[in-house]
Amino acid sequence: METQKESINIVVICKLFDQNVYDTIFPLTNSVRVNQIFVLRDSSAKPMNRVSYISSTLKPGFMRHLHRFYLSMSFKSESPVLYYGVYDFPHAIIAVATAFFRRKKSVFGFISNPNYNRAGLKGLLLDFAYKKCSILTTPGSFSKSVFIKKGILEENIFIIPNAIDTEYYQSTKEEKIYDLLFFARLSFEKHPELFIDLVKTLKKEYPGIKAAIAGTGPLSTSVSKTVEDSGLLENIVILGYIPDRELKNLYSKSKVYLMFSETEGQPRTAVEAMACGVPVILSKAGDCEDIVTEGIDGHIVSDYNDVYRYVNHVKTILFSGEYNKYSLAARKKAESKYSYSALTKLSLIHI
Repeated sequence: METQKESINIVVICKLFDQNVYDTIFPLTNSVRVNQIFVLRDSSAKPMNRVSYISSTLKPGFMRHLHRFYLSMSFKSESPVLYYGVYDFPHAIIAVATAFFRRKKSVFGFISNPNYNRAGLKGLLLDFAYKKCSILTTPGSFSKSVFIKKGILEENIFIIPNAIDTEYYQSTKEEKIYDLLFFARLSFEKHPELFIDLVKTLKKEYPGIKAAIAGTGPLSTSVSKTVEDSGLLENIVILGYIPDRELKNLYSKSKVYLMFSETEGQPRTAVEAMACGVPVILSKAGDCEDIVTEGIDGHIVSDYNDVYRYVNHVKTILFSGEYNKYSLAARKKAESKYSYSALTKLSLIHI
């Protein structure tokens, strides 16, 4: 039960995919403290109670951002107003700048990779926003530590993980087809070649091992060629692009989700897989450590290059008789930490 405080209006300025808009905003609508939410975005998204979308008719570019700033500055309300910027440039900057000039509270919702280099004018504007916002939220402990090193007061930084719809993402009880799943953008920092090495190594002991690679990217062609050259056409299926509507079926058909990323934020796909009862093995990148309880719902590998460490963890999960324990724990973690109800309790607790 929430403590009764004065109700507020929230102005959200964001750049997110439609489903991510819903995942971010819906937990706020469940709070008794929220009166109305106004979303400044390029277009409307899924309807929600007490949520209004305000779109700019201008073409993408500087003038649209300037118009969005004008709209946020001209917002009038008798209730207290909180400005909430999600995605750093320029949306969170607009939210923080508006709150600064109007002497209101602001929340900088940081959701990306804190290691990305943001130099020049963009970097200066972001430094202003980091230091002037009332609250800075990050999806995990690693991101928080990066901002502390930047000189942001720890007392102003709060961890609010990315929410997912755990009512939608749950096992469809389909037959397990793939022992291993790699689902990510096929790019250098995701290292799909290491997943192929993993399958090649496991095949020596388990000739019938089945795996799937899903996603597209600049390495799509080379990934297909490497699979063929490695003699793994009978073991690895290349699925390509997977629409959102088919994701829970893909997760449900898979036994273990793996990630070899060199750098990350908080990977939503890993949490979605866990919600479908799929244990995960993740590299120690970004906020991945917050997702996994080691040896309970998955494993963390300190060095993403350490294929043999991944091999040992796969054997533990798949072939030690512990799979159901891992699977149930993965689902429980997703429900308790990343569901809409869990995030509602966190979202406004510090405001």
